[in-house]
Amino acid sequence: MRALLVAALVATAGCANLEQARRDALAVDALWTCDCAVAGVAVGRSAPDGPEELWVATGREVVRVAPDGAAETIWSAAPFSRILRFETLDLDADGVHEWVVVLDAGSVRGEIVEAVDGVRIRRGKPWAGWLRAWRGPDGPMVLGQRAGGDRPYWGTVSRLAIDESGRWQPVEGGPEYPPRVGIFDPFTLPHAPARMFGLRQDGRVVEYGPTKGLASPEQWVSDGRPIGRPMEVQRTYRSVLGEEEETVVRLPPPVVELAGGGALVVAGTPAAVAVFEDFVVHRGGEVREVVAAEERGLQWRIRTPLVGRAITAATPWTPSGRTVWAAAVWTRAPQEFGRPESRVLLFDPGSGDPLGPAALAGPGPRWPAPVEPRPPRRARGPTEVP
Repeated sequence: MRALLVAALVATAGCANLEQARRDALAVDALWTCDCAVAGVAVGRSAPDGPEELWVATGREVVRVAPDGAAETIWSAAPFSRILRFETLDLDADGVHEWVVVLDAGSVRGEIVEAVDGVRIRRGKPWAGWLRAWRGPDGPMVLGQRAGGDRPYWGTVSRLAIDESGRWQPVEGGPEYPPRVGIFDPFTLPHAPARMFGLRQDGRVVEYGPTKGLASPEQWVSDGRPIGRPMEVQRTYRSVLGEEEETVVRLPPPVVELAGGGALVVAGTPAAVAVFEDFVVHRGGEVREVVAAEERGLQWRIRTPLVGRAITAATPWTPSGRTVWAAAVWTRAPQEFGRPESRVLLFDPGSGDPLGPAALAGPGPRWPAPVEPRPPRRARGPTEVP
């Protein structure tokens, strides 16, 4: 009886804290609000001389949000699919950012989406598995992983390039991943591209050593609060014997590199608060900045307050000369006959405090309407992303 009473008190306190966090999030003016579940936030340019755009991935669509809060859908995936992962990186160093989109369309597939004359089209054919944009010591590249069904933590991580038929295929030349490390776990820092950091399954941040072939090549492990993976995906797999198996794919928080040499990550708690369309979203959520502290290891520098039901993604954004952190926050869990609500909030990179849209100093541009897409370009020969 005493144990049940303690459990009830803990659950009641957790619900009270959660509701207070939601009220705190609703008290901050949002840049943009939608009746949807945001799965990713990223920034980049669609033209070398164009403005830095803010992109929000929700459902099977990508929405562009302007500094004045105006929003429009600029890309849609195939019907009956949904976006699981959304990242951006200038893969060919031409000043235009490509999208790396992981979709669930019954099976997991990855697509590279590029901008051609301001219109987003797919580059090459889809990759049957998980994709990632990676910046290593030799510059940006595309990574893929697909062995072991759709599970992202099985199989070998390979560098990819487009072959003569327009398909993404593994090629020689890295990356040098530690054994049993998933495709989304490692990251590098701009000022130390040869050093590889990672997110372990238990949420600890590690730095991998240069020794290869070890079972756990970790030379430093964080002793602070673990980084909770803010979002999971429930999936059903079929075994070799034809039996169905329910499992949860633990998507790690996006790790966004900062120009000053650090990285932006999202931290949370392991307690789930919402399940919607097989997405499992965890309670709480913080945006944190990490910087290299000494010869090895990282140190937390700035931390935003705990707001909303969950911060699922965040990115630095400089639309009008001032850099802010834009974060997607779930503020309403889905009800039986109602959809969830997500908000894009802004934070001060210097203090971590929430900001209102007025911090962007002016209305900013409204993006022009997209033009009709052109047919995909045919591959002219072997093409390797540098």
